[in-house]
Amino acid sequence: MAKGWTVTPQAQLAYASVDFDDLTDPFGAEVSLRKGDSLKGRVGAALGRDAAWQDAEGRKARSHVYGITSLTYEFLDGATVAVSGVDLVAEPQKFGAELGLGGTYNWADERFALHGEAVASTSFDGSYGYKGTVGLTVGF
Repeated sequence: MAKGWTVTPQAQLAYASVDFDDLTDPFGAEVSLRKGDSLKGRVGAALGRDAAWQDAEGRKARSHVYGITSLTYEFLDGATVAVSGVDLVAEPQKFGAELGLGGTYNWADERFALHGEAVASTSFDGSYGYKGTVGLTVGF
């Protein structure tokens, strides 16, 4: 593994669809799906730093830390559900941005790995969100 800084271009296109059969709720309201598709694009870059070493017992260890930034765009118009003939529309925020930090630490000859990422996102219409992931990988 090369030590030092890396720049990784990022591009992603994600399609999601939801579907369900028409139903009548316990209060007699008729519910049906009119639209349930999403197509979201993301472009950005990650700036990372790698390091590798051996501990006092001679076992390999390495780390990778990175920062990531992206611009996002929702290409479709959101979801629509009809409830007793009234359309309820969830309109997505079209244009947004994400900024995050993450990393991985491997140890014991890379048998164990702890990894995580935290991302803050915003639409330029005023909404925002946060998400994070943490994980542990164990090799056998």
